[in-house]
Amino acid sequence: MSHASWAEAFPFTRVADLPAGSKPEPQPRTYIPAADVRQAFDDGSYGGPYLADDAVMEELFAAALGDILELLGRL
Repeated sequence: MSHASWAEAFPFTRVADLPAGSKPEPQPRTYIPAADVRQAFDDGSYGGPYLADDAVMEELFAAALGDILELLGRL
């Protein structure tokens, strides 16, 4: 599992410092009451590291941008 929204981990979209380290992944159960879900995912992270190296995020962004530009060129 990983962060619920990697979009906030790009260097140019961060509005605050992200927590250091990783969040433990929750253990799935058959039924999880809503209050327990809110408590487990209160920060939107499903477990794993909060932050990837900026070089990795820049590479991911460049790949996504390249794909989008290629698709736009087909219009």
